Amino acid sequence: MFGVRRLDEGLEFVRYSIETPDDCERIATTEQGFWAAQFDAVYELDCSIEAMEQAAAAVGYRFLSQQLEAREAYEDGPGGYDGHARWLRELVAQIDASQVP
Repeated sequence: MFGVRRLDEGLEFVRYSIETPDDCERIATTEQGFWAAQFDAVYELDCSIEAMEQAAAAVGYRFLSQQLEAREAYEDGPGGYDGHARWLRELVAQIDASQVP
């Protein structure tokens, strides 16, 4: 499950389990960063780019083109599961940082 909570330093988008709700994994600190993580999962499902663009427009996700370009560059590199997780964390962090007023 996913949730959002307000902390002293701002919002935190988290993933957690009903069985262990206190054990949360931070996904992002902005809605745009959260959507980056979600659209990465959609990409893994081999969803068409057109469908992803329509979904991004529907939810107001503004970084899909940038994300797809970054994903293509990542896939041209050494890759691997650990590499992908690191790549995604860095992408989300960049998007989150760009949202700071």
